[in-house]
Amino acid sequence: MPLYIMQVLSPPISVIQKLEQLLAKYFWGSTDSQKKIHWTRWSNVCYPIEEGELGIRNFRDTVEVFSYKLWWRLRLNDSLCALFTMNKCCRANAPATAKVSPNDSPIWRRLCKVRHVVQNNMFWTLGKGEEEAVYHLFLQNNHSLTTWKFFAGKFNITLPQSSIIPTFIQAWKLNPRHSLKLRDVIPMIILWNIWTSRNDAKHRKKPFNAQVIISKTWYHLQNLCRSNIWKPEHLKGDAFAVGLLKLKIPETQNYQNCKTVYWLKPDPGWVKLNTNGASKGNPGLAGAGGNVREYEGKVIFAFSEPIGLTNNMVAEMHVVLRGLGICLKKGFSKVWLELDALYIIHLISKQVRGAWYIQNMLQHIQYLQQMEVRISHIFREENQAADYFANQALEIDEISIINHDQLEAGSQVLLKWTDFPCHILDSHSISSFSLFATDTGYTVMNQINDLPYRCCGFLWCLFLSDYPFWTVLIE
Repeated sequence: MPLYIMQVLSPPISVIQKLEQLLAKYFWGSTDSQKKIHWTRWSNVCYPIEEGELGIRNFRDTVEVFSYKLWWRLRLNDSLCALFTMNKCCRANAPATAKVSPNDSPIWRRLCKVRHVVQNNMFWTLGKGEEEAVYHLFLQNNHSLTTWKFFAGKFNITLPQSSIIPTFIQAWKLNPRHSLKLRDVIPMIILWNIWTSRNDAKHRKKPFNAQVIISKTWYHLQNLCRSNIWKPEHLKGDAFAVGLLKLKIPETQNYQNCKTVYWLKPDPGWVKLNTNGASKGNPGLAGAGGNVREYEGKVIFAFSEPIGLTNNMVAEMHVVLRGLGICLKKGFSKVWLELDALYIIHLISKQVRGAWYIQNMLQHIQYLQQMEVRISHIFREENQAADYFANQALEIDEISIINHDQLEAGSQVLLKWTDFPCHILDSHSISSFSLFATDTGYTVMNQINDLPYRCCGFLWCLFLSDYPFWTVLIE
């Protein structure tokens, strides 16, 4: 039987069972007309001779072994098929951690079933050293020694007269009791780049010289610096060497920037429409909500509408279309549209081109702009009222338009909150945060320790009074 077929195809269990039945019948002398006794299971017959059985090849083990061989050939990466599989299935991921999806090829899914077994039994070794000694490769040949002297000169380090690699590494440590420094990792990077350059020279016919190793090491260090892994505290004692190597360390900020945001009243003769769309799950159950106020800031009406299952973008587009349509129906000709979705604003103003499934809504919105419409962005912290009505839409079955006198008490407080500026405090100068509303009998106090590091998102408090209150926002 041509077993090499099993290296390409993984037979189903039913096929393997049928093959084993045929072999068992032949082995025990059974025919279609006469059946013989099978004195033991076929899987027992396939055990090795050393264990007292006949050592007949097991088809299941054969398929598994061929799967191991396929994974090994993939990791060698020395064939066109291996290169194709690596680029198609692994992309930028390591083969051992690459994900498996139902749409992947049967061969890749077969390989992923056995990779944990093969991977745990694979390891790298330098060999027995007949061709080159380890100390000669890493420390004593001219190119490696030139590389060590180049970086040691930058850090003012005297290299030891030794052929032991750990002794070379120890010479770079400023103080064993100190935390990790930049100089502590340089020996590891040099050793790695010597090894990779040696392999490139031997297997890929690339040049092996000190300039190549130094360049690789420098680029490795520069990439580490750009990744924000290295902070100024890691460079204590090595600032001069960093300057000689021209490494660029990005500046770090100990605190985050804060801004002050306001809800502004519309001009006389205008109304202001604040909208927001909500989708629980994105895509998921979605709702649309908004409110309209006149030039003195008084609420004219608010609305909530369930949309069904959709994503955030469709919900945001739908609520804009619905809000403008209601305003047009109620006879408002000058509308200031304000929402917290900056991408939707770019879509409406034609700065970007959206997906095909929102083009119809975009055309309707453009048509509704026959009214005088002004569009602007507002931060989410000052759009909480519209967000409230959007979330209320998830609990109703049809559109609800609510006049001012029909609003619930909680909605009125939320709408009243946005009448005042949202004062965003300077986070790097605050150690505690307190709110007092003594005239109404309410006192609210929030203590925050070490705010720049422990406060994430935003903190906001509502209380039933006519006084403006403070909101802390950490961007």
